Amino acid sequence: MPAPIRKAQCCRDAAAECRWRARVARSPKTSAAYERLARHYDGLVDAELKREPPCVFRCPATGCRVAGILVDESPDENPDAYVPVTCLEGGLIHLVNLKTGRTIGEEGED
Repeated sequence: MPAPIRKAQCCRDAAAECRWRARVARSPKTSAAYERLARHYDGLVDAELKREPPCVFRCPATGCRVAGILVDESPDENPDAYVPVTCLEGGLIHLVNLKTGRTIGEEGED
C-alpha cells in the first residue's frame, strides 16, 4: 500500500478511537481534549488524501460515485484484477477494478 494512503488510514482509525474515548470520558475536560485530538487527526487525513488522490468508483450499496482508499496494493501482474477498496462513505470494503473504476456488481452494466 502506498505510504500516504497507509498513513491516512492510520490517522482515520486514530480519529475514530479519539471520538469513542471522548464519548466515554468522565470529565468534560478530557472529552474536549479527545475531540481536539480527533480533529487534528482528521486534518492529517485530509492533507494525506490531497497528496495521493483516492480511488473513485460507484458504490454498489448506494449507487453514488464515492472515493475510497486502497486496502492492498494493486496487483502488478494483472491490471484488470479487482482489488479491495475501503469506501469512505459507508466504511464498507468493495472489490474495484482500478483500471475501469467499476465494482464487481456493475461489470455487466453499460
